[in-house]
Amino acid sequence: MSDNLLTRKYPNLNHVGVVVRDIDQAERDNSNRFGLSTIARRFTQHIENALYQGKTVTFSAEFGFVELGNTMLELIQPLGNDSSPYLDALQEREGENTHHLAYLVPSIDEHLEMARKSNAPLSVLFNAKLPDRMGRYVYVDGLVHGVLIELMEFAQQQK
Repeated sequence: MSDNLLTRKYPNLNHVGVVVRDIDQAERDNSNRFGLSTIARRFTQHIENALYQGKTVTFSAEFGFVELGNTMLELIQPLGNDSSPYLDALQEREGENTHHLAYLVPSIDEHLEMARKSNAPLSVLFNAKLPDRMGRYVYVDGLVHGVLIELMEFAQQQK
């Protein structure tokens, strides 16, 4: 193996995204059952003109971030009945579930290109802008076996 896995620089895990039916109930349960702190940052986001499974979609979701020390837990509650990666995950997996692992990268395109060069069977399932033109994010299947990966880049990092 020519690449030294011990010296390779990987992006740090930013957060773990979990799709829930009721963000308030999930917050209470996580606190009561596991002692997690309350949501530190919470907001509703209306996502417009995102590319999801090859189609342009618009939907809303409630997001809440719980600080875990070395990373965060992102609780995601889909709002309404519009097709979205979150509502579909609830329906297809028959309930609440871990949705993704999220990493902040300098360039989504460069990261995907590097993975494609290794013949990874990548599929970008979702591509959207972050709120307030802060950057963009994608959900990628096939980057890591068995888990959906979110790659995020902030506007000042985009090339």
